Amino acid sequence: MPAYVVRDVEFYKVYDGDRIRTQVKFKAFNTVSTDGLLEVSFEYSRRGMGFEMSTANEGLESTLYRLNGNQNKQFGLLLDDEPRALNINFLLARNLPLLHTTRFEKAELNEKKLAFEGEYIITDKAILTSPDEIIVDNADNGFEIVNPPFNSLIKRWIHSGEEETKELEYEVFWWWNPPFQWRPVKDASYYGTYVHSAYYIRPGDGSKYVSWNARIKAAGIYDIYTYMFDSEEFQRRRRRNLMLGNFNFKVYHDGGIEEVSLSVDGAPPGWNFLGSWFFSEGDAKVVLTDETSARFVLADAVKWVKN
Repeated sequence: MPAYVVRDVEFYKVYDGDRIRTQVKFKAFNTVSTDGLLEVSFEYSRRGMGFEMSTANEGLESTLYRLNGNQNKQFGLLLDDEPRALNINFLLARNLPLLHTTRFEKAELNEKKLAFEGEYIITDKAILTSPDEIIVDNADNGFEIVNPPFNSLIKRWIHSGEEETKELEYEVFWWWNPPFQWRPVKDASYYGTYVHSAYYIRPGDGSKYVSWNARIKAAGIYDIYTYMFDSEEFQRRRRRNLMLGNFNFKVYHDGGIEEVSLSVDGAPPGWNFLGSWFFSEGDAKVVLTDETSARFVLADAVKWVKN
């Protein structure tokens, strides 16, 4: 099956002749030799019954684009209306989830940009990595889950089947009723090259945790980041404000163990800075526990970047 990477999504207003239209641009990469198709559509907002709702493909039907094996393309679409989201359906691919959604805020006019509609082949690389950074995702071998067994016989009976989580299928994300053990979920807002996934759990006493384990090859000071989901999009989906609380990390470094609390509320989607520490050559790790006042804890990816 094809395997896609979508990057550099752009969204702004542009002059198209004597009209102002909405420009959407993105790059898509097919990283394997199998040909594939992308189905592109948009979501628009309309008001009804006292609230704003999104409707897919309203005013614009989905469009199919071909992406041959090992082919990379720049796509441009001009719209008369302003969408709230871009949906790219991979249809049949190695990617999880198959639907890649990018949410938009208000588009601003960019007078320096030219209107572009169409597609052309590009030579950009699909995945940009730096030799000075180490990324451990929840799908990597360096990711470890610690789920201590339930203490009482009654709890073991009630939660039977919940103790082995590493090989489980991805579950529906029930934020109001998180699982008692770390469980895998998938969403386009999580980190990943082809599989965008994470693990989550309900609040606990800190005995259940995950760790990201890396191998430091060159001693030095490293900036540590954790990948966060889009909390604003999470709020929009629920149509209510929820205090998501803090996630509590432990960073193991040469000077000891640093406890870092990261507020999820207002945290930008993507990489969030935890701090800088010195690491000698060898093993390093970051731990996230289930101890929190939030409704759930979600574990995705951690990055070490050498200064």
